[in-house]
Amino acid sequence: SLYISKSSANRFMAEYYIVKKQIPIASTYAEKALFFGKKSNDEVALMEANLTHGKILFQRKKYQEAIITLKEADINAYAFDKNAFITIHGLMAESFAKLGNWQDAYKHHVIYASANENVWKESAKQSIANAEARFQNKYKQEKINFLSSENKIKNLEIENTRRNQIYLGIGAFLLLIIAAL
Repeated sequence: SLYISKSSANRFMAEYYIVKKQIPIASTYAEKALFFGKKSNDEVALMEANLTHGKILFQRKKYQEAIITLKEADINAYAFDKNAFITIHGLMAESFAKLGNWQDAYKHHVIYASANENVWKESAKQSIANAEARFQNKYKQEKINFLSSENKIKNLEIENTRRNQIYLGIGAFLLLIIAAL
């Protein structure tokens, strides 16, 4: 929908300005992203907008507000985007630590570390699967190339045999003509 697109566009701009450390400008875009995310009724757009808004609140050292916003972003985040889920819990752990709430900081750090490890494991498995697929494809292509070369050689041998048979036939025919004379 249009609201999802507007939310995403504003969120991308906010993320851009977060990276550029221009937090006031990023905040303006993040608020628009949140507004359109709520209007869209799309859980993913809202989660992403809340995450971006939470990042800005964290940058502004508004840790309590960041935690509230990040908790809203956390709803179904793992199902939608595992990297967002990891970022959410990393920021929540840091926010709780900044507030001196070590128990909740530790809890969210454990969630962060576990999810991060799972994503790395999945990524490693995918990389291994991709490498194996590339190897299999290369092996099959080499086998196809070998069989194709072998087939060309056999076709050339068949062609040479036919040519020799034609020459022998012509030679035998000429011998018969000569013998008949």
